Amino acid sequence: MEAIEGTIDLEKLKTGKYILLSVECNDDGTVIDNLNIRVGDTVRMNHLTMSGLSSIIDGSYDFIIMAKVRANENTATTRNTGEARFYLPTEIFLPLCDNPHLVSFPFDVKEGTEMEMADFLNNYIDSVEPGMDFESKAPYTSSFGALTSLIITIGGALSIIIGIIGIANFVNSVLTSVITRKKEFAMLQSIGMTGKPLKRMLSFEGLYYDVGTIITSASLDVLFSVVVVRGILNGI
Repeated sequence: MEAIEGTIDLEKLKTGKYILLSVECNDDGTVIDNLNIRVGDTVRMNHLTMSGLSSIIDGSYDFIIMAKVRANENTATTRNTGEARFYLPTEIFLPLCDNPHLVSFPFDVKEGTEMEMADFLNNYIDSVEPGMDFESKAPYTSSFGALTSLIITIGGALSIIIGIIGIANFVNSVLTSVITRKKEFAMLQSIGMTGKPLKRMLSFEGLYYDVGTIITSASLDVLFSVVVVRGILNGI
């Protein structure tokens, strides 16, 4: 846990007088600070008891903000609450609740044991705790892989189509050039140019056209990737 404002003193935190405030951050690590609460401020936590559909405040607890800590709720927790979040020691929190229960428990497993853990949890849910559920990175990885494959398929198909159009355009340009320059070729042949040098000239013209197109396309592609694609990726 990283403190971005204030310092974390574990001994003071265990006294029950202090609490840590979690601030969100973007995926790139930029902190989204909560300017309404400062280190050293006192916050009041109200304990609620449900009575039917209504709630009753039956107790209040005051804590001092010891520090602000960095947390990315989208990856550090399983759900987005949209509210301010605080941390305090377990031994301080449990006595404040009449019926404490575990809502979620995020944890990591050793690399290569993901499937083994998933099988264990599935068996545990089926035989011991039917009301429990779990989520792993596997479905998200699979979903992202499917999305990547879709993008590659669509991009590849578009590239092939554009390539065919480009080849057709090249052939059309060469044929059009030959047809429109018949008089020029006839004049060259009248002064002694044979068919072989004429064909070589047309081949080199086509080659220059290809090389120029490749260089221009590659330059524009690199520029587009650096400016546009990178900008989109940074936004994502």
